[in-house]
Amino acid sequence: MSTEQITLLVNARNTGKGEAGRLRRNKTVPAVVYGVNMDNKNLSVEEKMIVKYANHKFENSIFTLESSDSAVNGKKVLMKKVDRDPLSRRPVHVDFYAPDMTQEVRVTVELKFEGKAAGQADGGMVQPVRRNIEVDCLPDAIPEFILVDVTNLGLNETIHLSEITLPTGVSAASTEDLALVSCAIIEEEVIETPTAAPAEGAAAPAEGAAAAAAPAAGDKEKKD
Repeated sequence: MSTEQITLLVNARNTGKGEAGRLRRNKTVPAVVYGVNMDNKNLSVEEKMIVKYANHKFENSIFTLESSDSAVNGKKVLMKKVDRDPLSRRPVHVDFYAPDMTQEVRVTVELKFEGKAAGQADGGMVQPVRRNIEVDCLPDAIPEFILVDVTNLGLNETIHLSEITLPTGVSAASTEDLALVSCAIIEEEVIETPTAAPAEGAAAPAEGAAAAAAPAAGDKEKKD
């Protein structure tokens, strides 16, 4: 779980024609917050804050909203979606989700593989089967990532979901015993170079040349 406490200053915003464009010109991004037992609230947030936090590292982070609106101030939220301009890649809209902090949420968490697999000594290579898994946990217990130790992974072996230890309060969403990572020898693909076939009709002149050589030999016998 990330221990960093992140506060985002947000302001109430009006809706209507031209309002979104005005906000973007002022380097702010239109946003909405929605969630359990609350009405949707239209907000704006500084663009630089979205640029800073809208990345893989913070995708499961809990943000605390700071606002003059009492219905929003202090809300714990997840940054669920960031829409971007297709050309400039600047954020153009943000969705915040306010979960019930007493109820579990389902999120996707990255897997990080550590250690040198035992099978590498036998020529094997570590091959991740999946890079993340879905888990259920309370919002304030979402892990930043889950470590998978591959040290004891032998050649032609696989580590499954049931073999790893999840953080306290975190459970796997899948009921299947998913394969996570394996160790195997990677065989190089041999590409055969095709042998060039003789050009069509090329053999015929050769036979003709042999036939022409026979009379020449006969002529020599007559001269002898």
